[in-house]
Amino acid sequence: METKKEIRWSAPEFHHYEKDVSWYWILGIVTIAIVIIVLIQKNFLFAIFSIIAASLVISWGKKQPDMLDFSLSETGLNIEGKKNYGFNELAGFTIIPHYENPEISELILKKKTGTGDWIKVIIATQRSEAIHTLASEFLEEIDYKESLTDHIAKRIRF
Repeated sequence: METKKEIRWSAPEFHHYEKDVSWYWILGIVTIAIVIIVLIQKNFLFAIFSIIAASLVISWGKKQPDMLDFSLSETGLNIEGKKNYGFNELAGFTIIPHYENPEISELILKKKTGTGDWIKVIIATQRSEAIHTLASEFLEEIDYKESLTDHIAKRIRF
């Protein structure tokens, strides 16, 4: 009888960066500057949009990530027993180290959909070799190019 290969771990749903008071001040100053500029141009809708967007950024910036349970097995990636991504839905994977914290890495899976969806999961660097070995049995390793949005979010620590 063949045993099922499975790797289980818990990780936060996203990277959270503590934000000091200056982060909020900068966001407020930039938002006020944008609102003043667009009000001078009589673009009231964009002024309202800017205020709503800044409010959402503040709200999301304060949010603490939930801890999620993950498992990677011969059937694919399972998140919290609620969401499954079978290997037949995925086009490839890569594992990249976190740019600041050497203890964590990121498993990045590319979905086969035409929109180029990516699934990003935090993993402990010490488990990355085992996860790489299992994933490479079913998926091709691919290059991942960080998007402009990813780069900006990392720079502003969002």
